[in-house]
Amino acid sequence: MTWSKRTILVVDDDADTRELLDLELRGSGYETIFARDARGAVAIARSEHPDLIVLDVMLPGHDGYMVLEELQESPEEDRMPVIVFSGTEADAGRAKATSLGAAGFLAKPFETDELLGAIDRALAA
Repeated sequence: MTWSKRTILVVDDDADTRELLDLELRGSGYETIFARDARGAVAIARSEHPDLIVLDVMLPGHDGYMVLEELQESPEEDRMPVIVFSGTEADAGRAKATSLGAAGFLAKPFETDELLGAIDRALAA
Protein backbone atom coordinates (compact mmCIF):
# COMPACT_ATOMS: atom_id res chain seq x y z
CA MET A 1 0.00 0.00 0.00
CA THR A 2 1.32 3.46 -0.91
CA TRP A 3 0.78 6.29 1.55
CA SER A 4 0.70 9.79 0.13
CA LYS A 5 1.88 12.75 2.13
CA ARG A 6 -0.71 15.19 3.35
CA THR A 7 -0.67 18.55 1.60
CA ILE A 8 -0.83 21.86 3.43
CA LEU A 9 -1.61 25.16 1.73
CA VAL A 10 0.37 27.96 3.38
CA VAL A 11 -1.10 31.42 2.81
CA ASP A 12 1.16 34.34 3.70
CA ASP A 13 2.44 37.33 1.77
CA ASP A 14 5.81 37.29 3.57
CA ALA A 15 8.42 35.25 1.70
CA ASP A 16 10.49 34.60 4.83
CA THR A 17 7.47 33.18 6.68
CA ARG A 18 6.56 30.98 3.71
CA GLU A 19 10.13 29.68 3.52
CA LEU A 20 10.31 28.96 7.25
CA LEU A 21 6.95 27.17 7.27
CA ASP A 22 7.96 25.22 4.17
CA LEU A 23 11.12 23.96 5.89
CA GLU A 24 9.31 23.06 9.10
CA LEU A 25 6.34 21.38 7.44
CA ARG A 26 8.38 19.43 4.89
CA GLY A 27 10.70 18.38 7.70
CA SER A 28 7.64 16.99 9.47
CA GLY A 29 6.56 14.96 6.44
CA TYR A 30 4.02 17.27 4.79
CA GLU A 31 3.87 18.51 1.21
CA THR A 32 3.42 22.26 0.92
CA ILE A 33 1.83 24.56 -1.61
CA PHE A 34 1.58 28.32 -1.35
CA ALA A 35 -0.56 31.37 -1.94
CA ARG A 36 0.42 35.00 -1.33
CA ASP A 37 -3.01 36.61 -1.14
CA ALA A 38 -6.63 35.87 -0.32
CA ARG A 39 -7.89 35.42 -3.89
CA GLY A 40 -5.02 33.07 -4.72
CA ALA A 41 -5.70 31.11 -1.53
CA VAL A 42 -9.34 30.50 -2.44
CA ALA A 43 -8.47 29.54 -6.02
CA ILE A 44 -5.72 27.12 -4.96
CA ALA A 45 -7.84 25.60 -2.19
CA ARG A 46 -10.64 24.90 -4.66
CA SER A 47 -8.38 23.53 -7.39
CA GLU A 48 -5.80 21.60 -5.33
CA HIS A 49 -7.96 20.43 -2.38
CA PRO A 50 -5.20 20.48 0.25
CA ASP A 51 -5.68 18.49 3.43
CA LEU A 52 -5.32 21.64 5.55
CA ILE A 53 -4.71 25.38 5.21
CA VAL A 54 -2.41 27.51 7.37
CA LEU A 55 -3.66 31.06 6.86
CA ASP A 56 -2.31 34.46 7.86
CA VAL A 57 -4.93 37.11 8.62
CA MET A 58 -3.02 40.07 7.18
CA LEU A 59 -2.93 39.64 3.40
CA PRO A 60 -2.86 42.07 0.48
CA GLY A 61 -6.24 42.93 -0.99
CA HIS A 62 -8.52 40.99 1.36
CA ASP A 63 -7.82 39.51 4.75
CA GLY A 64 -7.70 35.89 5.81
CA TYR A 65 -11.20 36.12 7.26
CA MET A 66 -12.52 36.63 3.73
CA VAL A 67 -10.83 33.35 2.77
CA LEU A 68 -12.60 31.59 5.66
CA GLU A 69 -15.94 33.08 4.63
CA GLU A 70 -15.54 32.01 1.01
CA LEU A 71 -14.41 28.51 1.92
CA GLN A 72 -17.45 28.12 4.21
CA GLU A 73 -19.60 28.54 1.09
CA SER A 74 -18.11 25.32 -0.33
CA PRO A 75 -20.06 22.08 0.03
CA GLU A 76 -19.28 20.46 3.38
CA GLU A 77 -17.45 17.52 1.80
CA ASP A 78 -15.06 19.96 0.05
CA ARG A 79 -14.15 21.91 3.20
CA MET A 80 -10.73 21.50 4.68
CA PRO A 81 -9.56 22.51 8.15
CA VAL A 82 -8.00 25.97 8.43
CA ILE A 83 -5.54 27.14 11.06
CA VAL A 84 -5.40 30.92 11.25
CA PHE A 85 -2.45 32.90 12.57
CA SER A 86 -2.05 36.59 13.27
CA GLY A 87 0.35 39.01 14.88
CA THR A 88 -2.39 41.41 15.94
CA GLU A 89 -5.49 41.28 18.14
CA ALA A 90 -5.00 37.71 19.34
CA ASP A 91 -8.18 37.47 21.45
CA ALA A 92 -10.46 39.19 18.94
CA GLY A 93 -8.80 37.29 16.07
CA ARG A 94 -9.27 33.95 17.80
CA ALA A 95 -12.97 34.68 18.40
CA LYS A 96 -13.56 35.82 14.82
CA ALA A 97 -11.62 32.90 13.30
CA THR A 98 -13.53 30.40 15.44
CA SER A 99 -16.88 31.96 14.54
CA LEU A 100 -15.98 31.58 10.86
CA GLY A 101 -15.17 27.89 11.26
CA ALA A 102 -11.38 27.85 11.75
CA ALA A 103 -10.00 24.66 13.28
CA GLY A 104 -7.38 26.60 15.21
CA PHE A 105 -5.78 29.97 15.86
CA LEU A 106 -2.18 30.82 16.67
CA ALA A 107 -0.86 34.20 17.78
CA LYS A 108 2.45 35.25 16.25
CA PRO A 109 5.12 34.55 17.14
CA PHE A 110 4.41 30.87 17.65
CA GLU A 111 6.66 27.86 18.11
CA THR A 112 6.84 25.12 15.49
CA ASP A 113 5.58 22.62 18.07
CA GLU A 114 2.45 24.74 18.58
CA LEU A 115 1.76 24.75 14.85
CA LEU A 116 2.40 21.03 14.44
CA GLY A 117 0.15 20.28 17.41
CA ALA A 118 -2.63 22.40 15.93
CA ILE A 119 -2.20 20.64 12.58
CA ASP A 120 -2.32 17.19 14.21
CA ARG A 121 -5.52 18.10 16.12
CA ALA A 122 -7.19 19.57 13.04
CA LEU A 123 -6.35 16.59 10.82
CA ALA A 124 -7.50 14.13 13.48
CA ALA A 125 -10.90 15.82 13.89
